[in-house]
Amino acid sequence: MSSSSSSRSSWNTRAETGADVPVIRDIVRAAFPTAEEAALVDALRADAGAWIEGLSLVAVDGTDRPVGHALLTRCHIGDSPALCL
Repeated sequence: MSSSSSSRSSWNTRAETGADVPVIRDIVRAAFPTAEEAALVDALRADAGAWIEGLSLVAVDGTDRPVGHALLTRCHIGDSPALCL
């Protein structure tokens, strides 16, 4: 079975903007069984010690509508700083 380009989805990634926040909340709520994870993303966004500007990423479709989300924040493993996905 071959796949034509018309049946493929096209997406790009970019950093979130303020306008994306409600859509990101909806994406996260749809991905998990409770609202706790969406609340966690909001709490991390408000935590200056964890949040890294530019590392909350959205996958967007051809119309720039967010369709996916990934987030990296600061964390520590023991005494070593790290990124948490």
